[in-house]
Amino acid sequence: MRTSCPLARAAATRSSSALPTEPIAFHSDDTPLDALTDFDPVPAGTELPAGGQVLGTQAQLWTEYMPTPRHVEYMAFPRLGAFADAAWGQVGNRRDHPFSDRLPDYLRRLDALSVEYRPPHGPHPWQRGGTGDRSRLRRA
Repeated sequence: MRTSCPLARAAATRSSSALPTEPIAFHSDDTPLDALTDFDPVPAGTELPAGGQVLGTQAQLWTEYMPTPRHVEYMAFPRLGAFADAAWGQVGNRRDHPFSDRLPDYLRRLDALSVEYRPPHGPHPWQRGGTGDRSRLRRA
């Protein structure tokens, strides 16, 4: 048995885009939402040990650079929803009913729960990277 947790695709600690207004993130690479919606826990060509199977998958979220719960929510959502969809959904069903088509309904649920998620168009002014050491612009 195995757990699939590819860092490049499943790390919610990466920025959602290369926009300079994104908050500073743990990793310098970006993982946009569509990278998670295309995620396959068992990619074609993966060799598992004899009799093995993938038991599960996980997304990583390290909070060293996330000083508030609002920032954690911003980094986690809607990406964790897309990841869960990829982890639990069948590839054919995901192709026929893409997460991007269902995203508006998912965002309405997050709004109802007052979750400080990252909007698809980029961060709100109050969600943008900070100044000084918290600025992504200084690190570029």
